[in-house]
Amino acid sequence: MDKRKLETILSKTQEMEALYKQTLEDNQKLEEFRLFLKEASGRMEKLMGYYQQDWLNHRDALSTAGDDFEIMGEDQIYDSLTAQNIEMRRILRDLAVIIAD
Repeated sequence: MDKRKLETILSKTQEMEALYKQTLEDNQKLEEFRLFLKEASGRMEKLMGYYQQDWLNHRDALSTAGDDFEIMGEDQIYDSLTAQNIEMRRILRDLAVIIAD
């Protein structure tokens, strides 16, 4: 095999070795992200339950007591949950495209 062809093979193999190592790191990050999404979903579910069940009564009770919490505003919880839902849907759409390719 001539020297130039061997250098080309070596260069390509080094590039692919670097990509391989990066994919190992990517896999770890993907696993961490998957776990984060599960945790975020759990928080979202718990907050939604509070919003649907107790929020209004708590808001009324706290308003007479003079306490001030950011989540007792008219739209804070709803806006936060909606924004998270939109982002989750964007992630899902992006994943569908990536997997389909």
